[in-house]
Amino acid sequence: MAVPKYNEFMKPLLVCLSDGETHKSKEIQQNLAEYFHLTDEDRQELLPGSGQLVYKNRIGWASTYLKKAGLISSPARSIMQITDTGRQVVRENPLAIDGHYLSKFDSFRAFSSPKPASSSQSDIVSNPPCDLATPETPEEQLKQDYEMVLSKLSDDLYEKVMTLSPEKFELLVIDLIRAVGYGYPDESSFRHTGKTGDGGVDGIVQEDKFGFNLIYIQCSFSR
Repeated sequence: MAVPKYNEFMKPLLVCLSDGETHKSKEIQQNLAEYFHLTDEDRQELLPGSGQLVYKNRIGWASTYLKKAGLISSPARSIMQITDTGRQVVRENPLAIDGHYLSKFDSFRAFSSPKPASSSQSDIVSNPPCDLATPETPEEQLKQDYEMVLSKLSDDLYEKVMTLSPEKFELLVIDLIRAVGYGYPDESSFRHTGKTGDGGVDGIVQEDKFGFNLIYIQCSFSR
C-alpha cells in the first residue's frame, strides 16, 4: 500500500502510546509501519531532494501536531508519552484525528493560527497558518508550491523569449553562455556576429586572453 498521509498516522500513534509508558520514536515508527502493513518498498520511499524516509517524516509531523495539541509529550529526545488529555481522547475514540479535530484544543489553535509580525518585521508577511484542509505535510506543501511557481516561471520565461527578435535572441544566448562561466573575463571576449552572410555563426566567445581558443555559437530561432 502507499504510505499513509501524516494525519492518518495520528490516531494509531496515539493508541500506540495509550499504555501510558514512554516509548522511543523508533519503536513507534516500527509499530506503525507494521500496523499499516507497509512493504519494504514503502519503507524505503524517500522525500525528493531531502533523503528522509517518507513514512518516518510523516510520523514525525503527526507527533508534532499531537504534541502541539497537548495529547502527547516528549520527556526526552526521541521519546514520546501520552498525556492525560491524550488518554481522554483515546477513551472518546473519535472516528479520526486530524488538524480539524486538533483545532478544538487551545494550544493547537495557538500553534496553527497566523503569528503577527514583530515591529522589526513590518515589511514581512506574518507567518501563515497550518493548512488543516490538506493531508500533505508542510514540507510536501512547500515542494508542491515550489514546483507550481517554477512551472509558472518557466512558462512566463518561454513566452517572453518568444517575443524577442532573432537578434535579441542571439544576444540572450551569448549572455547565458557568459553567465555559466564560459569565456575570458573581459567584455570584448564575447562578440555578436549574427547578420546576413555570417556563415551561420551568430557569436564568438574568446576562451583566453589571446584568442587561441574560440567557441562559435549558432542559434536556431523559430516561432
